[in-house]
Amino acid sequence: MTPNAYQLTGFYYDSETKRVFHSKKHQIQYVVDRVGAGDAYAAGIIDGIIKHRDPQSLVEFAMASSVLKHTIFGDANWFTTDQVEQFMKTSGGNIIR
Repeated sequence: MTPNAYQLTGFYYDSETKRVFHSKKHQIQYVVDRVGAGDAYAAGIIDGIIKHRDPQSLVEFAMASSVLKHTIFGDANWFTTDQVEQFMKTSGGNIIR
């Protein structure tokens, strides 16, 4: 796309079922900062494993966390679990803070 616009899809391999799960495709039109987006994705995966989310929900949460991180400056993702889940419910339309 461009340096400030991306299409992103997350993937997660479930070793128990030996299946690959993928998130829906997210389009980000205006990236503020990419630094930390991978960390936000990894943290979302870890959060999902700890909370025993089903694999599809886990990868959707991790990808939503990463997408939101692209919208703020700095290497840390400051969005709460509730904010990430709200973003997931709105299909990525609006960020409610």
